[in-house]
Amino acid sequence: MKELPFVSVIVPTYNRASLLKRLLESLREQTYPADKFEVLVVDDGSTDETPQVVEEFARSAPFAVRYFRQPRKGPAAARNLGIQYSKGEIIAFADHDVTVIKEWIARAIRYFKELKVDGVEGRTEPHGEDTPFSHRNYNLNGGLYLTCNMFYTKTILQKVGGFDERFFPPPYREDTDLAWRVLDAGGRIVFAPDVVAFHPYFPKRPLEALKSYAVFQYDYLLYFKHPKRFRDAGWFPKLHHHLFHCTLGVITLAALTAKSYPIAAISGVLLLIRTFRSTKRTLKGYRADAFYIAEAFLYCLLAPFVHLWWRFYGYLRFLPYHPALRRRSQ
Repeated sequence: MKELPFVSVIVPTYNRASLLKRLLESLREQTYPADKFEVLVVDDGSTDETPQVVEEFARSAPFAVRYFRQPRKGPAAARNLGIQYSKGEIIAFADHDVTVIKEWIARAIRYFKELKVDGVEGRTEPHGEDTPFSHRNYNLNGGLYLTCNMFYTKTILQKVGGFDERFFPPPYREDTDLAWRVLDAGGRIVFAPDVVAFHPYFPKRPLEALKSYAVFQYDYLLYFKHPKRFRDAGWFPKLHHHLFHCTLGVITLAALTAKSYPIAAISGVLLLIRTFRSTKRTLKGYRADAFYIAEAFLYCLLAPFVHLWWRFYGYLRFLPYHPALRRRSQ
């Protein structure tokens, strides 16, 4: 690349108008020439003020801002739509809940120009108040390929076919899957610690956090598509503690049903002790009121069951994609 390439920044969004506005304002401050990049906001069926936020921002933005809307299909589909209509040689991905430094695009492009790479993985730093059950999304050392802060050449994205839209709902692992397919296709991705985005913590109530376990089903789709890379990443979960916890719960319920109260008492007490210790570890260093502590205790009691359920469901759901079964069907 001798000249500065044109960059398309693709932002999928869903019902985050206020956060989206913060991201757009950080893009306004970019040092990269305004005539060398565009921003494509892909609305994934929002019902809030997202269209008005984008329209208002576009009127004063020094660069082109384009708005697209689709029915709720998830961020992978939204990014694919953005890729389809993008004009850039380089595609930048940012999520609606991050903000980026003013040199974000310029620094990423330097890696493309100097190292002749196919992808640049930025550093995503957390900020704000953290709580025991916050949603956290950060990438400090690379290898996670989070699409809240990621750049690719359009050529490589077209070569691998873009994002796999099966990783939804809820969205999870579609960014890692894309990066691994790029690497499998011979592409080169580098980690750029100076290409920085900031992702806020999102506090959640303990029982609300149980909903997030649904994402674990997609570990099996990712594993069945990339078994070696998944093993090398060390992402196989250690579930023996969860299995022991759930076994105690099953024994307790079975013993109560059979009116074997001594057995139910022993297994029940062991289950409560484990839950108490887990709650204590989870809330260590965090000052909480009695209701929050009680909710956290209930979370720690239920979480292993919910976790194992989604693992089991994901395994069965995506078993047809197991490499051995795929080979048999060919």
